[in-house]
Amino acid sequence: LFRTNSFRDRLVCSIVDEAHVIPLWGATGFRRDYADLKTVRVIIGSSVPWMGMSATMPTHLFEEIFKSLDMPNRPFWGIDMGSDRPNVQQHVRP
Repeated sequence: LFRTNSFRDRLVCSIVDEAHVIPLWGATGFRRDYADLKTVRVIIGSSVPWMGMSATMPTHLFEEIFKSLDMPNRPFWGIDMGSDRPNVQQHVRP
């Protein structure tokens, strides 16, 4: 599918949800497909942007993810929404 021109011409973005697991799951073989994302990126070419989404990605994983995807020279935009949610409450009860 990724090798067909008609598919690649219509592809506007490649999105990986839960991107924080790419380095760990790909390396351990738990989800080997995460390690193969690098190959997919090469096949579809550099003109297609990639988006990695995660609600729990610490900044120290950014470089590991770029390395896993073989993206040494990449434009990068990060949006950190923080975790302050005044409308969410936690209660501890005995």
